[in-house]
Amino acid sequence: MDKIDVNAIKNAVITISQDETKRTAFAADPVKTIESILGVDLPDELVNTVIKAVKDNLAGKDINDIIASIQQNSGLLDVIKGFFAKK
Repeated sequence: MDKIDVNAIKNAVITISQDETKRTAFAADPVKTIESILGVDLPDELVNTVIKAVKDNLAGKDINDIIASIQQNSGLLDVIKGFFAKK
């Protein structure tokens, strides 16, 4: 399940980073944009993590470094796993 959860976040970051329309939507309403891409209503803790990941990626930080930092926070990863398991 870890790969599915992390890949969902990674794919959302990449989608927003590479799509001008999504970047514009993200700038206007990051929560709605991320939840739309993921197809789920995320708790604030998770959506804020994804927002930070997108901002880091847009600022030039490597996506693999971003995902590695999310994975290092095992407590957050457990929350992500549990949330996506409910989907």
